[in-house]
Amino acid sequence: MANLSGVAPTPIGTDKGGNPIYRVLVRQGFYLVVEAKKGAGRRSVGTTVFNWAEDDPSVRPDLQIQPARPLGNGSGAVCDRGPVPAPVGGVPAITPPSFAGTQLVADVLNDLGCRFNVRSSSGEACTGSGGSFFFLGSGTDEQFCALVGTEFSFPSGDTLLTVRVLDTIGQPGLPKSFVIRAP
Repeated sequence: MANLSGVAPTPIGTDKGGNPIYRVLVRQGFYLVVEAKKGAGRRSVGTTVFNWAEDDPSVRPDLQIQPARPLGNGSGAVCDRGPVPAPVGGVPAITPPSFAGTQLVADVLNDLGCRFNVRSSSGEACTGSGGSFFFLGSGTDEQFCALVGTEFSFPSGDTLLTVRVLDTIGQPGLPKSFVIRAP
């Protein structure tokens, strides 16, 4: 995660599963950040954040991120961003985390994924400091950023997020998890 200035804090510790914990001061108004680089197959990182079919659970985005607790109002509508004045919805939970081939998993991956945008060069990054922007990780090829607003604000307490990214031929990288601790 990163604050609105793009500064990524150091984790405050780890949970019992060894996942880093990031504390936020408010339940919204920060960036969720995922960085990816070429894996063992040396194929490019896939950059699709929304790839959905209402009746085909195999249709999924390359960025696959899911919360273990509902975000915002937990709406089951996929990528419900409007139209105005309809309320913008949240994201349901997947507990325990799973990338199983179900429609629910595909829906949640797309519902959270559609809120991200892709940054393909370090100068476009949503992270940085002192007016300079850069990728956080060494060797990062793609950065995915989502500004957390009221529509998918985090609940109080700890929320586990699990993420993996596919390469350009659909091979998944290893899943990683982290915790957002909100007041």
